[in-house]
Amino acid sequence: MQSPIKHSVKQQGFTLIELIIVMVITAIIAVGSTQFIVNAVQGLNDVSRRGALASSLTTSIEKIERQLQASLVNSIRIKRGKSGQCVEMLPIQASAFYLKAPLGRSASTLQVISLDKDVVGMRAYIAEHKRQDLYAQLGSVEGAQSSAITGMRKSDQPSIIELTLGKSHRFATSSPQQLVHFVRYPVSYCIEGDKLFRYSRYPLSKRQRLPATLPAKEPYKVLVNQGLLMASSFDFQPESRYFQLLLSAGTAQEQLTINQLIKLSYE
Repeated sequence: MQSPIKHSVKQQGFTLIELIIVMVITAIIAVGSTQFIVNAVQGLNDVSRRGALASSLTTSIEKIERQLQASLVNSIRIKRGKSGQCVEMLPIQASAFYLKAPLGRSASTLQVISLDKDVVGMRAYIAEHKRQDLYAQLGSVEGAQSSAITGMRKSDQPSIIELTLGKSHRFATSSPQQLVHFVRYPVSYCIEGDKLFRYSRYPLSKRQRLPATLPAKEPYKVLVNQGLLMASSFDFQPESRYFQLLLSAGTAQEQLTINQLIKLSYE
């Protein structure tokens, strides 16, 4: 009688140690992957934040630069006080060439050509290639800036317009290009704490205004930027006609500063 054949059965599967090793490896991979994703997202957020900050500062600087380039250079002035620091300027509303202007003696009329805008209520300005205080001349019968224009009428000759001044005036010097500009209201950009505001449509005065005496409501007070740091400032050198605009924003740990040097022209 043959003895029964015994078949050995081999158990298949993972041992406890193998399972623990797999779990540890999986956990390490998971932690590494999570950290990689977190770092990538954080990096993307940092780049996005810096890009938005740079774009905001650049846009503000471009706005101020365009306003400066479109204003009378001799009207630019800066004042600092407890409430902030402001740069004020007189934007040019229209320009034309003059045929007859009161230069040698006072008169109340000004004859121009190539004027396609209503300038009643504005003041005429004949540019000079030297530094002069426009604001000290306010109310004077002599200087680069006239009194307000009270009337304008077309001449018998085509394209010629005769302007009537509110008061008899004599311009200090002539313009080499016979160019006359027309201005109305000043504009101010003020850094107040961590904010940058634009003020407009307020009366012109000999003494420069600070935020406390400027318009308090929109649309004549507009927020241009915020989150600025104390390093932000305005500076103007009248002799060289260079305007320095420095805007800085961010935090104590990370900040962005843009320093723009702008060359201005008298004409």
